[in-house]
Amino acid sequence: MLGAIIGDIVGSRFEFNSHKSKEFDLFGKDELPQQNCHYTDDSIMTIATADALFHAEDLSDEIALKKQIIYQFHAYGKKYPWAGYGSNFFNWLYDNEVLPYGSYGNGSAMRVSPCGWFGDTLEECERLAEISASVTHNHPEGIKGAVAVAGAIFLARTGKNKEDIRRYIEERFYPHAFDKTLDEIRPDYTHIETCQDTVPQAFVAFYESTDFEDAIRCAVSLGGDCDTLTCIACSVAEAYYGIGGIPAIIRENALSFLDEKMRDVLNNFQRRYVIPRGNPELLRHYESQKVRWEQAKKTYDLNISPIYIITTLENMERNKLGFLDTDDRRTVAFFHDLSEAQKAVEFNMGDINETIYDYAVIEKIGPGLYPHCINRWFYKYNYKDDAYECIVEPDCISKNSTFALSIG
Repeated sequence: MLGAIIGDIVGSRFEFNSHKSKEFDLFGKDELPQQNCHYTDDSIMTIATADALFHAEDLSDEIALKKQIIYQFHAYGKKYPWAGYGSNFFNWLYDNEVLPYGSYGNGSAMRVSPCGWFGDTLEECERLAEISASVTHNHPEGIKGAVAVAGAIFLARTGKNKEDIRRYIEERFYPHAFDKTLDEIRPDYTHIETCQDTVPQAFVAFYESTDFEDAIRCAVSLGGDCDTLTCIACSVAEAYYGIGGIPAIIRENALSFLDEKMRDVLNNFQRRYVIPRGNPELLRHYESQKVRWEQAKKTYDLNISPIYIITTLENMERNKLGFLDTDDRRTVAFFHDLSEAQKAVEFNMGDINETIYDYAVIEKIGPGLYPHCINRWFYKYNYKDDAYECIVEPDCISKNSTFALSIG
């Protein structure tokens, strides 16, 4: 995921001004005439995909997962409206559409990298990729591009070599992807925004690279839809060369372009999935995550609908005695649908902030006497945007704490 974002930022200034060479400064500190580097819709929708997977309670529930992905795409798209979305996606976004529009654009492949890390198996990564693509890009080529990228990331992070990845791509998706070398592709390659004319070329850039930075330079040197092509190539390169294979100066430069919300989601994702899963021996979710999913599944299996309680808190820190101190707090609403609860919080519906409640938490509450919290999502109020933003669980809230936020 970090690789995808780096590729997007570095490639952004060459998106409409091809630079058919590997010689350039990565972040624009040179004399080339291209515009400055910036993040684009590639980074935003990649982070939105990760956030959707974070918020999904049961990844096996395809309908609920699609609903969560659509919700996050709309939320992020409207928060960052001028990021260079394609016209079809932009219309889908601002018409509040929930149905796909048959696209085979490369947008499905540019945002898919989190799916390549989330699944325990190749089949699971491919399934998540297909679902993430199908909410907008439900054309077979759109789905194929996303699935191919997620599958390649899984193989790369689980220790497969480049020849293994090449065979996978040729046998399953693009039989002629590697027929031409970069030097043969480069002279006639132009700006084309389809999966079938971007994804194979991105694979060749990764395949011919010698390290992560070289993957960036190989992809940029092709030209074309440069931010997306480099985004895809580097998403696979990150998995193949490892998180340690990304030079610190490149990582820090790229992170400086992101705002706090984007960095929080990215850092949380890297910590929970990329770092532990970079080792082939650790291809499993944290046990705590498994437990929450098992609890959620049991609740649905019993056909008992949980509720999602929203509690607002004035403060969230520990006092001198070590006890959690929230100052004033109140439970303001409950819903039977998580996405409805998220909308209520994130859009500050009914002015639940009331100028003092800087924090909010959505808790999924199971049925029964002295009800228990199955899962929870924390938010902090952004006064500038007049909206709550999802944050990582604060350090002061111990996962083993007996303090109950909510009822009971």
